[in-house]
Amino acid sequence: MMRMHLVFAGMLAGYLLLLLIAFRIAIPALVNMQNDGALILAILLAFALAALPFFVCFLMEKNDED
Repeated sequence: MMRMHLVFAGMLAGYLLLLLIAFRIAIPALVNMQNDGALILAILLAFALAALPFFVCFLMEKNDED
């Protein structure tokens, strides 16, 4: 089994990468205000980022039941 600090470091790196991608999409979309699709994509990605820790906790709880 993987060590928990490696799992945590991987999750944190993935979380920060998704956050970087969301800002790289959202900032130009907000500046130009012409590309609504990019802005909607950035908002959806931000909601996914907000839900990610809860999803991980759900999976960990489900794993404990098994």
